[in-house]
Amino acid sequence: MGALSDVDQSRIEAAVSAAERRTNAEFAVVVARASDDYAEYPLLWAAVSALLAGGVVALLWTALPALTLFVGQAAAFLVVAVVLLSLPDRARLAPRRAREARVDAMADLQFAARVASRTKDSVGVLLYVSLAEHVAEVRVDQRIAEAVPDATWPALIDALVRRIRAGDLPGGLVAAVEACAAALAPKFPPTPGQADEITNRVAEV
Repeated sequence: MGALSDVDQSRIEAAVSAAERRTNAEFAVVVARASDDYAEYPLLWAAVSALLAGGVVALLWTALPALTLFVGQAAAFLVVAVVLLSLPDRARLAPRRAREARVDAMADLQFAARVASRTKDSVGVLLYVSLAEHVAEVRVDQRIAEAVPDATWPALIDALVRRIRAGDLPGGLVAAVEACAAALAPKFPPTPGQADEITNRVAEV
């Protein structure tokens, strides 16, 4: 089951449709459960745990046979690895910089796949949310980047992340879409007969 119900999907889709009547910009919204599986971090922490445990045991019981120590370390590695790999939220095991890098990379990938070169006037906007990391990103086409200051987006993203942390993902996305439209409308007003070039439905990945 996705993070959004059918009612949530309809609510956000309606907000996107309304936003696109206020501006020539086209919006795509993507919600990811996580930007990576972070599978290497359970193995890394398991290896560190096994090495530390082995070192402590070796210091305390200096007469312990090497084979026994090796088997104990291997067993410790396997147990910790299995426990950590079974965690539903492995993102917490990764350093903050690593999480941010994975989110940035996935936002870029989703922008390239769903927005870039898909609008006639190069006015596409991506709102990307990665739930495991509690991070949101905005990506915009070059024309928008040239016309709208970068300082426009941080406050919008901060407000969205606060709503996500409070458990209101749908409300946060609706507010973010509305804020984007308000920022873009003066520079990119709607044009008569403009086509809907990007789907208004939230993509859950």
